[in-house]
Amino acid sequence: VRRIAMLPPSSSHQEDEKEESKDKKEEEEVMAVCGGSRGGLYLLDLKNGKVEDEVKDAHNAQDTYSRKDTNIWKAMYGSFDGGGVVSLAMGRIRNKNEEEKWVASSGREGGASVWRIITNDDDDDDDS
Repeated sequence: VRRIAMLPPSSSHQEDEKEESKDKKEEEEVMAVCGGSRGGLYLLDLKNGKVEDEVKDAHNAQDTYSRKDTNIWKAMYGSFDGGGVVSLAMGRIRNKNEEEKWVASSGREGGASVWRIITNDDDDDDDS
């Protein structure tokens, strides 16, 4: 594992904690994403201890095709640079009445990727 990010609590969940009793509260999901040196992203359900989903080639494992001066890269990153995921973030976006979960990631190849998390609960909502 090279990087990890956790999903922050939803703002509605924080407000509920102040107003409702513990038995009435809906359980909040506890999610995290890990990024590996081989470029994969792994979505984790921390409550159940399961890997919910993965994208094995989200970022390049080795970014050798764009390296013109390997001495500069060696000075910046050391003798071993596994490439892969170099930064991660997770968050929630309020869209109309729904709350969407997302992951942002970047690798040595440059740029960033944004991934929307769709859970089984989201799939059920789309059918109705």
